Amino acid sequence: MADTENLSVLRGESEVDKQLVEEASNEIKSILREHLGAASYKVVDYLLVTFFNNEEENLKKKKLVGHKSFQQLLVSIQDSTGKSKSWLYEAIKLWLDREKMKGCEAYMKLSISHRALLLKVPGIGEKTELAANFIKDKTSYKTAKELLRPSSPDTTYTTMSRLINHPGDFKDDELKKQINKTKIKNSYKNFTDEQQVAILKKADDRVKKLEDELVNKKELLDITKFVQKVLIAVSTEIGEQSKDK
Repeated sequence: MADTENLSVLRGESEVDKQLVEEASNEIKSILREHLGAASYKVVDYLLVTFFNNEEENLKKKKLVGHKSFQQLLVSIQDSTGKSKSWLYEAIKLWLDREKMKGCEAYMKLSISHRALLLKVPGIGEKTELAANFIKDKTSYKTAKELLRPSSPDTTYTTMSRLINHPGDFKDDELKKQINKTKIKNSYKNFTDEQQVAILKKADDRVKKLEDELVNKKELLDITKFVQKVLIAVSTEIGEQSKDK
């Protein structure tokens, strides 16, 4: 028997509910603006209620893939926030992992980045032990990543990919060497045609994502500045009124 057979039919599951998708896309964009680090959990909290009847069982992959409005939402938030399909699926996995690990004090103290590294660790016991060690040793994200995701031997292509997506992985002096135009040219001309197309797309996608994030932050900054301006004006006005009394 399929594990989704006894689950209730969800709003927008069998056909796209445009209103649901639009409302959810706007709400997720708002959450991402306001909450940054905690956004993953808040987005899934919201989706659990609005798309999945507040039932954790509905977050199984089969249910997600078969939910037409949810799949349309993946497209919508990519367009409006720059967040990819893989980001939202990872957010759901993080949420589910947190539910399993609520009893582990060390895990709850970890940054979301550290928790993301633990997603590929299969057992709760091993996750618990690693979380305790990370907290005890004050393990940085970069060190934890090296421990849990040993990198494959670097090639010029993988190095270029890291340069685009994870420039923070390089030390300052190494980064300066990597972004030298001659070095990039020598690497690029040795790529296959497919690799040249792919690496340009990686760069385009990365730039678009960062530009979208900057736009979102600028909008939030503009709103906050406006509120600040009004507060200063109100404070000045009330102060002057007090002096007149």
